[in-house]
Amino acid sequence: MQGGPFNIHKPNQKVYLTTGIYGIRVLGGWSVRVRDFSVSLRIENMNITIEPKKTIWRVQDWGFKKRTKKIMVLDVLQSGNYIITFKNPKSLSVRRSNLIVMRLFEKELPNESLEICIG
Repeated sequence: MQGGPFNIHKPNQKVYLTTGIYGIRVLGGWSVRVRDFSVSLRIENMNITIEPKKTIWRVQDWGFKKRTKKIMVLDVLQSGNYIITFKNPKSLSVRRSNLIVMRLFEKELPNESLEICIG
């Protein structure tokens, strides 16, 4: 994992990224609804902003000893320190399991504690 975890409600978090393609993953569960949630990264002291693209294939994995789900792909063309900005963090919802039967018994994870990682 490259950077994280980053809480989606904390502003102006920083991460150093080198040139490459990165996945943005939500931590905590495999049933993820993104809706209007988005992320943008801006190089510190420059006016260059990167907007990630939403993924079609949402890959499930493990990271930081938690369930993760890849929701976006980020193409970094220039290395540097990036400032992360989250838009509409309240619209992101996560449940631990993606099984339909489990959704009847599980509640969504608290939105205030949701985190992402970049890697």
